[in-house]
Amino acid sequence: MKKVGMGRILMLVGICFLLSACGSKDEEVVNNNATSNQNVATNNTSNNSPITSASSWSDFKDKVNAGSFSSLSDSYKSLMTFNYYNQEPTRVIFSFTKCTITTGKLWIFTSRSSSCGNDFTREIDGDNIYRENGLMSNSSVIEELKTLVNASTSNKMFSTTAYQFRSGDFEYIIDLKYPAGANPIYKRDVKTGDSYQIYHQSWL
Repeated sequence: MKKVGMGRILMLVGICFLLSACGSKDEEVVNNNATSNQNVATNNTSNNSPITSASSWSDFKDKVNAGSFSSLSDSYKSLMTFNYYNQEPTRVIFSFTKCTITTGKLWIFTSRSSSCGNDFTREIDGDNIYRENGLMSNSSVIEELKTLVNASTSNKMFSTTAYQFRSGDFEYIIDLKYPAGANPIYKRDVKTGDSYQIYHQSWL
């Protein structure tokens, strides 16, 4: 009986030892994963460019009126890095596509079709902004954007940096993550449905 009791005791001690060893390994794995996740989060944060966000429509309007848009020197710095000549170009071209709605009628049926194509560009070269309606300065564009948001009659959040709103007979989207010269990035005629929106950007 004494030999059997001693065997059981040794067996229990062995099991306890194994369990404690497994527990320490599991804890080590969890800690390593937490460290890894923390490093990923830190890296993602450090790589993000500064982008102005808005917490409400009122906050968004205040930022538009203050001209708090991303500039070519912050959000687009990584985009514009050009290593061929060891310099950073100052010109960025934003391309827009325009869609036209055509309405047709056959007896009692009404059809609508959309035709879209590359229609115009907006080019930012320092303080000079070449838009579809001519050459403008950055401050002049901001004044136009201020007029639009201050005359809005309805709005909804499009993203943390953008709002879609109606001003007059048009709907617009202004996005703070783009430079002022690229805005509005979307415009739609409420009556006809014709619209344009940004779809591509390039740099020189």
